[in-house]
Amino acid sequence: MNKKRWIETGLLFLLMIGMASCDDNNEVAPSVGSYFVSVSGESSDYVMQIENLEDANYSINQNVFELESQIQTWLYNDNPSTVIGLIYNQANPGVGVAIQNNNENIPEVVGEFQIGSRFTNYGFFGDYAITSVGGQAPVGEDGNTLTYEDGSTRDDGISFNFINIADGSLSLTTKTMQTLNITGNGEKATNSGIVDLGNGEFLTALVCSQTGEVIEGGSSSGIVNYPDSVWVAAMDEDLNVKRIYRDDRISYASGRYRSRYYNMMSKDENDDVYVFSGSYESTSTRPCGALRINDGATDFDPDYYFNIEELTDNYHFRRIWYISRGYFLMVFYNDLEITSSSPATRFGLVNLYDKTFSWINNFPTYDEIASYGEPLVQNNNLYLPVKLEGYDPAIYKIDPSTASATRGTEIDGATNIKAIYPLRAN
Repeated sequence: MNKKRWIETGLLFLLMIGMASCDDNNEVAPSVGSYFVSVSGESSDYVMQIENLEDANYSINQNVFELESQIQTWLYNDNPSTVIGLIYNQANPGVGVAIQNNNENIPEVVGEFQIGSRFTNYGFFGDYAITSVGGQAPVGEDGNTLTYEDGSTRDDGISFNFINIADGSLSLTTKTMQTLNITGNGEKATNSGIVDLGNGEFLTALVCSQTGEVIEGGSSSGIVNYPDSVWVAAMDEDLNVKRIYRDDRISYASGRYRSRYYNMMSKDENDDVYVFSGSYESTSTRPCGALRINDGATDFDPDYYFNIEELTDNYHFRRIWYISRGYFLMVFYNDLEITSSSPATRFGLVNLYDKTFSWINNFPTYDEIASYGEPLVQNNNLYLPVKLEGYDPAIYKIDPSTASATRGTEIDGATNIKAIYPLRAN
């Protein structure tokens, strides 16, 4: 199965076609290398290439090209090697761009597309990059918008955008599914995360909430009446629900930041899927934890449960990234009391196989970190971009086997390193 990774950032969008350095009056030759890097400067954002992640020093003036507007989400696909940038326009249609390396191994734009709706979730499945958003008004077979019994417009639709990246066309198909009573509790759902099972199906977590009620976080979000349960749907390309995994040992499987729903699921080398919950809802009685769906299983593994919160000084986590051999990097909220916009810059490592946890040694403290970017996993290590107050941003190499970090390559003149990935010519 193709290895796929998604990268999300707060980057700038719409590429200036042409190779431009930061200062036209003092042009510097772009650096070259195996890694595509997105960086911020004082007033603009840029795309760079670098070769060394561990002990080099680059300048932002060595950029390949400049970006004009802000991208909020980057997605990376391994085969074909493609970077997709998505811009979120509040309630307006989104825009996307695809970047690949040319025959000279230099990044260039290969196409653009428009997304008809906003998005709060994203991932890869088969030949497609996918975005989705809940809280939409579904339409019946007669073409009319569906309503609730009280006559109000229904808001239980999830719209999926399937963007074909395999054939290079970037053709986009939008499909909408109804979720009213999808889990049998009478409520609507939005979705979080996409995990390709490699058999024509994908998993996506369901976040159920009360219909007709909107709270902080946008139209996808409502009042959660069942915070002590988790649901994960297995679906095919036509959005047919093949089965629903359900359990009451953890809360729903989604990280939350404002209107964003962060993926909390990942496959390991055995094709088992681990499902996390950061127990975001204050009304939940379930601690942060993880369950497992064994390869080919139709239910959660009843013998696997990991109470993560009891090892983390009761801090809750917002996001997870799989490394290898059962290790995950996790980012935790800075405070014990949290909201959808609470800062999260505490980093730790968990091993789902032996059920252990450790804060990272030789790593900046949460109050030293101004920002961080999307990590790259390579050779059983994780490379995380971090910006400390008063310093140039750097890439930290994290060795999960020792739970230790080493400060590596820096980029002078940058205010942030947003993302890194191993883009190559196809």
